[in-house]
Amino acid sequence: MSIRSFLTSRRWSLRRAGVAFPIFITVAAGIVALFGAVPDLRVGFCLLALICALSLCAGLAARQTHISPGIIEEPRALVAKVCSAAELREANELAHYGRDSIPNTLAEAWREASPNSFVCLIDQHPHVVASFGILGLSASFLDQFLHGRLIESQLTAADLLPWSQTLSQEALYISGVVVRDAGSPRGWRWASIMMWSMLVYVRTFFDLTKPRRVYALAATPEGERILRKLNFEIYTPAEARLDHHNLYYLSVTPEAISRIDARLPDYSHLCSIDFSTVHEPAAGHT
Repeated sequence: MSIRSFLTSRRWSLRRAGVAFPIFITVAAGIVALFGAVPDLRVGFCLLALICALSLCAGLAARQTHISPGIIEEPRALVAKVCSAAELREANELAHYGRDSIPNTLAEAWREASPNSFVCLIDQHPHVVASFGILGLSASFLDQFLHGRLIESQLTAADLLPWSQTLSQEALYISGVVVRDAGSPRGWRWASIMMWSMLVYVRTFFDLTKPRRVYALAATPEGERILRKLNFEIYTPAEARLDHHNLYYLSVTPEAISRIDARLPDYSHLCSIDFSTVHEPAAGHT
């Protein structure tokens, strides 16, 4: 059991006890007040069983009352889809990366250049709760970026490959990863669902029999932990880069994808996939 699971389970146990114990005492006191003493051993056992049952019911009620509504979603309450302009803007405004933040105008320029590359996770309200992008970069920008001589905010729309070329690229860059309420239990759940939807996205559009590498920056401690957990390795260390972040990579093979998949639950009951609205490549991008 993980530390998070242990603390969570212990918190629910304390809450159950906090409700059940007063009920236990109240019922026991009532018995004594009514009977003065339990008149018969069999009756005593029956009353004890009744007290335990009431205590258990109270504990379960307390647990149901205190479950965060953000943890347990309704079936198919989320949908993973290609971002619209408004959705990408909302996702971008969730990011709090300080000097590493990408202006909305630049993010939209990227989306217009490669509209298939950005995916948003939408809840029932509807709000963006997570997003990611998988980009193909021009050879000139990619080389400078991988060696830390260029930073993400210097990426222009002209440096993005059209969708048809992105699909065949050996090197892909994961960008635009954002989660609402990052660091909270609900945020971790959305992050996990986002990673699951990313796997579905990769399997849907990319030929996994072809050797590929995906790269990703660790701009936050949470991102660093996730990349390491998914077996990403450092390609360029932070001290060698202008952005001062570790750049990670993963060799994408069917085996690597299967290993990641094995670490994630199947969220198909919570999140529907709608990649049917993927745009055709723009004129001149074929």
